[in-house]
Amino acid sequence: GIAAQALGMLGRALDLSLTYARTRKQFGQAIGRFEAVQFKLADMATDLHAGRLLAYDAARVREDTQQGRMAAAMAKRLRLHAGVPGGAALARCQGDRDLRGHLGNHAAGHWQPAAARRRRPAAGVLTVMAEPIRVALAGATGRTGREVGRAIVAADDMVLVAALARSHAGEHLGALWGDEAADLTVVGTVGEAATQYPTVLVDFTEPDSAYPRLLDAVDRGWSIVVGTTGFSREQRSELARRTAANGVAAALIANFSVGAWLSERLAEEAARFFPDVEVLEAHHATKRDRPSGTALRMASLLAAATRRDPDAIPVHSMRLPGLVAHQTVVFGAAGQVLTIRHDVHDRSAYAAGVLAAIRRLPSLAGRFVENLGDLMPSP
Repeated sequence: GIAAQALGMLGRALDLSLTYARTRKQFGQAIGRFEAVQFKLADMATDLHAGRLLAYDAARVREDTQQGRMAAAMAKRLRLHAGVPGGAALARCQGDRDLRGHLGNHAAGHWQPAAARRRRPAAGVLTVMAEPIRVALAGATGRTGREVGRAIVAADDMVLVAALARSHAGEHLGALWGDEAADLTVVGTVGEAATQYPTVLVDFTEPDSAYPRLLDAVDRGWSIVVGTTGFSREQRSELARRTAANGVAAALIANFSVGAWLSERLAEEAARFFPDVEVLEAHHATKRDRPSGTALRMASLLAAATRRDPDAIPVHSMRLPGLVAHQTVVFGAAGQVLTIRHDVHDRSAYAAGVLAAIRRLPSLAGRFVENLGDLMPSP
């Protein structure tokens, strides 16, 4: 009877807490979209399930034997271990208006993928652990997406919970990457990815498919890290407006390599003394946009530094097999030429910038960032 009473209390507390987590809003979204609540409710569900098993075992044994008395004692222990803390958790959930947290896919079984669960510290050790950042990756099977995805999987403070690639939907990501650590099934839509409750969407695809996907993600309360280029001025403005309206953060960066960002800083300084300048960009033969987003941003920065219209800065493009991503800025003056060149020979060059953006965005709610320097940690 004692065990049944405790289990009833915990079951009711869990039901009410689930409803509350879905309906109570904080920062413009249900508190069930944050992680502290997810893990608290997972603890409650685990206690409830284990307690039911113990109660069933005690009811099955019943006779006055050592085994029966042990089973009954274990079931009664739940009155303190599960029922009372469960009721207290419900009281805190219902009464604490400053509660933060995140509810995962509770309705589908109260469980999250093993890769997304935290390891508990050893008994007697007091440890404060930040929740891992839950990341969805669009373009996960592309050449850049693979390199960025591997970096996300290897990072200690984030977890890849969803991989999007319409052409490979239903396939195993690890098999596509040749990496067993990528234990995910590829999905085709944001809606499918949403079942894993990511908080950040990283996108390395192409603008036509990326734009509606990014709007959908922002409206769901996800921050976005975007390496896709080729958006119109109107599309960028709408993304910025939606970002602010939903209280999330967005990083639309033309080039996530640290070298490209340093090239921009050097070029802005050089333009103060060498106003005559042209830009040459060269990429692999399959890159669709021309000029590249990196070159257009460079032209915009140079125009601002020389007080000209961006269209007044000549930009030359090449698309050839054997190239990855290359950009040269050439300044000319009487008797001298200054050249700033940056070459990417491997797409892993983008990983550090993407990881920095993922880590920085939680502190930039409502911001729309286009400068990688605003996201990089201090040296």
